[in-house]
Amino acid sequence: MKKYHTFSSLAHPAPNSTAPASSKEETEEAREAFLVELASFQLLLKKSAMICEAEARQVEEYQREKQRIGVYSVDSVSTRSLLTEACR
Repeated sequence: MKKYHTFSSLAHPAPNSTAPASSKEETEEAREAFLVELASFQLLLKKSAMICEAEARQVEEYQREKQRIGVYSVDSVSTRSLLTEACR
């Protein structure tokens, strides 16, 4: 945000400002710094979105595995009961 304000104040100085006018080079450098910061922030957002999507997939996989194990344990208990009764 700071880089945006720097660029903005250099590119569009206040009309009643007593500060000396910035050179075109200073304005261009501030613009480039702002664009680099903006691109960095965009990458950070994309990374965060990818992490969230990966975590959502992990949760879904965990839920499926939990359900599968739950069904398996019920099936194995039923099978064990039948085998125990058959052996008597």
